Amino acid sequence: MGEELKIRYSAVEQAVTDIDHASESLTTEMPVKTAGSNRLDVTKRINVLNHQLSEISKMYRELLAENNQSVKQSLISMEEADRELSSSIKLR
Repeated sequence: MGEELKIRYSAVEQAVTDIDHASESLTTEMPVKTAGSNRLDVTKRINVLNHQLSEISKMYRELLAENNQSVKQSLISMEEADRELSSSIKLR
């Protein structure tokens, strides 16, 4: 219980911001129609896979954004708890 936990809030905020920016610049555009008028099964499968990859990428970015928002909210809560503890210790 005697161990001290230190959080560098600005470093965490900067890391989350960096992740947000990297996520926004992530481009995973896949061609929707690879073969055009080609009717080979392989090209159809490639088109399906490209569509699935695009959807997975979109879900990943959404999940990453939700996670970053959760981290930001947790950071705010930790800062508030830190301030409250600090002021209660000072009052003693």
